[in-house]
Amino acid sequence: MQQRGGALPKEWQSWPQDLPPRAALIRCCGHCTHFIPNPRNPAAGIGDCDIGRGNHFPMEQHNCSGFQRDTSK
Repeated sequence: MQQRGGALPKEWQSWPQDLPPRAALIRCCGHCTHFIPNPRNPAAGIGDCDIGRGNHFPMEQHNCSGFQRDTSK
């Protein structure tokens, strides 16, 4: 959404500085303590999230603020 003259809306002007680094947000569910593997295909089947962040594949990368690394894997 652009305003007249091509300027960005005021709330977007500091956008890149407001976000944490991209690497801090991208996570793989299979490495998280909250991930519940698919019982039929634990290595590659779509699993669930113990804290309600949705259903994802174990190696699917997505943004997740609830990620906690499972150190036992």
